[in-house]
Amino acid sequence: VAVGESPAELLAAHQLLEFDEKATSYPSARLKKVIGAACAGWWDANVVVDRSVVTSQGPGTAMACALKLVELLFGAQKARGGA
Repeated sequence: VAVGESPAELLAAHQLLEFDEKATSYPSARLKKVIGAACAGWWDANVVVDRSVVTSQGPGTAMACALKLVELLFGAQKARGGA
């Protein structure tokens, strides 16, 4: 899981993204370029899940990212608040 600038600063910079994986990050021109060069490109979405990598744009998308993690770990019903 990487949020904000970390998808670009950590995952992309250290070649931890595959060339055909999608990712998102904080939407700055510099970070979009870094991610675009490292994988299938920067995607304009709050949360992007590709294989075992979950990326999110920043603090404003933290709840969406958390709910996506709950969904991935425990199922969609649990993420929607079901028992």
